[in-house]
Amino acid sequence: MPNWEKLAKGRTGGKDETSEQEVPEKTLEESCREEIDEVERAIRQDAEYTHKRLKRAFYEGFADGLNGGKVSKEEQAFRDRLDREDARKRAATDSEFWFAVVFANRGEKAEFLRKYGLDKVGDKYLSGLACDKVLQRRIGIKDAHKRRI
Repeated sequence: MPNWEKLAKGRTGGKDETSEQEVPEKTLEESCREEIDEVERAIRQDAEYTHKRLKRAFYEGFADGLNGGKVSKEEQAFRDRLDREDARKRAATDSEFWFAVVFANRGEKAEFLRKYGLDKVGDKYLSGLACDKVLQRRIGIKDAHKRRI
């Protein structure tokens, strides 16, 4: 049965033609979330499998490459690919690049942003670099536009 039929059947409830069992009623959001979770699981499994294959090839290639320290083009390609895969995995799973500042109400938030000149940057999601630039100028650091955090 195609996935769209499963989604429709799961959303509307009713009997499954193949098993004659009652299919519980689901919302479209629940059905879509299940499909997304399934795809994400498959992607993670594929990435882990690829990573393990590349790592194994790297170490096997390294052991074979101990002859005089020469590395073949294929071995170097595997090493480069492993490095790129590691960097991609780190970047894809890093979630520690933001923080939140919380106020009791919207008025306090607006007053804070206005007070420090951050209302020109935004009112909800603010670029760290843009805030850095505004705050450095506000406290008098020269060449703030040239300096990065």
